[in-house]
Amino acid sequence: MYALKKMEYLAPKTLNEALLLLNCYGNKAKIIAGGTDLIPLLKRRALPSPEYLIDLNSIQGFRFIEYDGKNGLKIGALTSIRELEKSQIVKEKFPSLHKACRLIGHLPVRNIATVGGNICRASPASDLIPPFLTFDSKLKIVSSEGERNIELENFFKGPGQTVLKPNEIVIEVDSPPIESDLKMVFIKKSRTFSDLAKINMALLAAVKNNVLEYIRIALGSVAPVPLRARKTEEFLKGKILNGNIVEEALDLIASEVHPITDLRSTAEYRRHMCKIMLKRVLFELMEE
Repeated sequence: MYALKKMEYLAPKTLNEALLLLNCYGNKAKIIAGGTDLIPLLKRRALPSPEYLIDLNSIQGFRFIEYDGKNGLKIGALTSIRELEKSQIVKEKFPSLHKACRLIGHLPVRNIATVGGNICRASPASDLIPPFLTFDSKLKIVSSEGERNIELENFFKGPGQTVLKPNEIVIEVDSPPIESDLKMVFIKKSRTFSDLAKINMALLAAVKNNVLEYIRIALGSVAPVPLRARKTEEFLKGKILNGNIVEEALDLIASEVHPITDLRSTAEYRRHMCKIMLKRVLFELMEE
């Protein structure tokens, strides 16, 4: 275990104060919310130690979960994973997100880890990101220069890398309203209950008279970034579900992923499990 290098701890009370600090220190600073990802990475020296650590937890107004039929789901970036898990709104209307929250780490981790921190970590194995990708979620990002919104799918550049500029902060995750008759699924395969995913999959779909009218598929831990299986979605949309269509979809989704072999799994296993997971979900839709 490595000791942390000396760094200056800063705890701004307002968003404007935090943005001024980022303007001042830029790449010399790191933002911390829950710290469940950042601190272990710094201890292992997997990241360069910053000169300044800017803690956002004293800032009010960014810990909330709101939903209505017009504006959809809005989540403050400082909302903890546990708060999201306990939300009745999320449990009832976004069950795939609720299940993903339940499968993230142990309870003490979920009590501390934040939604914004989890997303900004940009882990390819994130459990939280695939459900949001199926919701077509957007991030609200602010800097001293103003505000911008970006599709979550376009936020990631690679493992641990995002389009976030050194002077920007993610403050909110916004998901549009979702029809109540859509089926949501989240599946995860890992070595232990609390471990990072070997592979995970989120699905959002609508079937009427055995026709797949709407489909969103997102996967984690099978590429440098969490991804939408867009070619598979396009192939399946409007199709009458049957065995032949399912088999074609399985080959297609296997061609869309780019897994690696690491300590948790092999590339071959991950590619195979993509097909198994999709087959299981599509047959469940056919049965319903």
